[in-house]
Amino acid sequence: MSMLRDHPRIGDERLRVRFMGFGEHFLEVELFAYALTDNQPGFFEIREDVLLKVMEIVEAADVRLALPTEIHYVQAEEPIDGRQTTA
Repeated sequence: MSMLRDHPRIGDERLRVRFMGFGEHFLEVELFAYALTDNQPGFFEIREDVLLKVMEIVEAADVRLALPTEIHYVQAEEPIDGRQTTA
């Protein structure tokens, strides 16, 4: 919360950070703040800066986030090296 309070381009009224629940592959955290800008590119710049600062805070706490992964197994009909195989 202090990062949001100290951010020069975030309004200090109605700041909120809440743990909202569990997702299938994530913990849901809501950050609510007013970005002090009047245009969309400025908003995206502020949002990116806030999210990067959140990542820095998480890393400084020595916390590692697990990202969801998928493994796909593919069986080739012909050997990759072109050699014939016997069954």
